[in-house]
Amino acid sequence: MAQQDTDLSSSLKEFEVHLNWLKVTTAPFLHASRTPSQVLPLFKDQVPWISTSVTIFRIGHPYKGHSGVLKNVLHGQPTDSGLRIEMQLTYLDPSKPFPLIIVDYGNVIETM
Repeated sequence: MAQQDTDLSSSLKEFEVHLNWLKVTTAPFLHASRTPSQVLPLFKDQVPWISTSVTIFRIGHPYKGHSGVLKNVLHGQPTDSGLRIEMQLTYLDPSKPFPLIIVDYGNVIETM
């Protein structure tokens, strides 16, 4: 354990700088692999994302910034991820209340 602790402490560096020299950034996200005992089995046609709240963030999308609820996941699509989602927007449009739209999976983020 001691060897591992020293490896972590040696990789961290501390700098003293003026506050105006700092730039806010996000830390990179690293995927951690799970052991097979920690992974729950998925059954055929089970989609764990149904009813998840999402927001469209793609620049130039006509519904950018709008939130909705995920209703369906479409597999085998001609996109980078191979997925598109069907979502129901949560804003009220008088001409078309709570419309269902199809969006590329890579154009949405989960909202809390």
